[in-house]
Amino acid sequence: MDFSRNAQGKVTGLSMFYRGEMFSYQKVSDEIPKALELPKRPMAIKLDTAHLDACVGHYEFASNAAFPTGMKLTVWREGDHLKQQAFGPPLMPIAIAIYPESDTAFFGAKFYTVQMAFHKNDKGGVTAVVSHVGGLPDSEGKKFKN
Repeated sequence: MDFSRNAQGKVTGLSMFYRGEMFSYQKVSDEIPKALELPKRPMAIKLDTAHLDACVGHYEFASNAAFPTGMKLTVWREGDHLKQQAFGPPLMPIAIAIYPESDTAFFGAKFYTVQMAFHKNDKGGVTAVVSHVGGLPDSEGKKFKN
């Protein structure tokens, strides 16, 4: 990385060589950028098995840019948490443990970019789930009737 300077020695830009290409940038401000906040690490809570069991089932997602042929998701309970596995190209069939932050919000234990928000009807039955996976658009899957 090389910094460009004007006649007074003030930095006016930088150039860098990255993956076989040269990139050059002009300095646009002397302000120090605001530090980014680190994401808050999710905390699992203990839920009654009835709340967990309400989320168990099969969900179907419509096609979108990330999943042109749609996607199917299966959710099941394992003890005090849920597991989910998505099916459909280009997904790898990997089961991921998800833990509750609330009675409707869950997160991936090893993959913090996986977040699930279950939607309930006025009787407390789960009807849909919104899947948020880092780098992909959020998508909503409707729960199949059992």
